[in-house]
Amino acid sequence: MKYLFSPDANEQDLHTDLYDWLSAGPLSSLTNVEVHEVGAGRVDIQVQFSGFHFYLELKADDSAVPIQDKAKYIKQTVSYQAADIRIGFLVVLRLTPPKDKGPSLHLTDMVSHTTVRVQGSASDRHVVMLEVAGNQTKPSSVR
Repeated sequence: MKYLFSPDANEQDLHTDLYDWLSAGPLSSLTNVEVHEVGAGRVDIQVQFSGFHFYLELKADDSAVPIQDKAKYIKQTVSYQAADIRIGFLVVLRLTPPKDKGPSLHLTDMVSHTTVRVQGSASDRHVVMLEVAGNQTKPSSVR
């Protein structure tokens, strides 16, 4: 996608791309955007299944801070689990240009997981985190 090579890419670019991808497949009728009043907030993307939902929080970030150290993003993702299953997804468009112009990381290196224990709860909540490499060097085949 062209926005992955743009220094001006933003969260909306990621949002459009991910929503379009989800809507093109079997989750099409189950996917909603900008759902209000979920965990006292507004979730970016909701995927609705029979009896539960997956919530995806999307961010664009131009810092070099590792995603697992982004406590504010993680807490926001966890907040959507207040009345649903205890797993959520944080998808971050990384806008920091890579220091090394070598080969890209493998997809598995861009996915991580953390657990959060909310005060007073006996159970952990889970956040699956996916980083999307943005602000990439444009190959000659991309115009």
